[in-house]
Amino acid sequence: MYKLKLGVSVGTIYENTVNVNFEHQILKLKKLGFDSIDLNLFGCRRLSVYDECLNKLPEFFKIVRDNGLIVNGVHMPFGGVMDISTPDKQQLKESLDLAVKIFNVVDKLKPNCYIFHGSGEPIPQNLREEMKGILADSLNFLTSKTDIPVCIENLPRTCLLNTSNELNEFLKVVPKTFVCVDTNHFLTEKTENAIINIGSIIKTLHVSDFDYVDERHWLPGHGSIDWQKVISALEKIGYDGVFNYELCPNYDFEQIKENYDKLFELYNK
Repeated sequence: MYKLKLGVSVGTIYENTVNVNFEHQILKLKKLGFDSIDLNLFGCRRLSVYDECLNKLPEFFKIVRDNGLIVNGVHMPFGGVMDISTPDKQQLKESLDLAVKIFNVVDKLKPNCYIFHGSGEPIPQNLREEMKGILADSLNFLTSKTDIPVCIENLPRTCLLNTSNELNEFLKVVPKTFVCVDTNHFLTEKTENAIINIGSIIKTLHVSDFDYVDERHWLPGHGSIDWQKVISALEKIGYDGVFNYELCPNYDFEQIKENYDKLFELYNK
């Protein structure tokens, strides 16, 4: 029988506040039988708010662990707040400084991994290789600043690392970096094929469905992914991490748990 731990991404940081319903969410997840959560730190769009947010993280971790769950991934900020492939030297410095600042707080709390986005978009074609070089330098710097595994996420459309082949070629120059596979970001190849191609360097997952046209973050079964082939691919590469759902906010935890049970029940028949 092949079955993975059940997780879900939970946002904790918003524009000017911390999610006051966090403990309620964790209690509900425990009751439903979830094993872990991912904490998303990317909701804040102003650097000045991060001091308040970081001060709250030890409390969040304690709530999670006191209820018997684990913190799997900590998803780092992205976009305007953090861009670790930007050619803008000042923005790059601010992004790396913020990442190290988060490491200094969160390393002590020992999540399973950090997850970074490699770029924003659109990316001018004439800057693509230069930005991949900047991204490689950034990841090699960041992996030297923490003992927690650092993951880079595959991204869609014109973003950097938008195919498994590009990702594999990139990984040769960032030897200490792992991969977070987002199942609804592979627009030009089947998700199960990408998983096989990337292989055992996959550390964690963002699970959702889509139509192979653009990212959708739908509940599995609502799109075009063949989930039995995806689970089979994960078993073939020896993946034993978390089956972590990252969905649009219109799905409740009960729906996610029911979906997870059905997927693995069908797979193990």
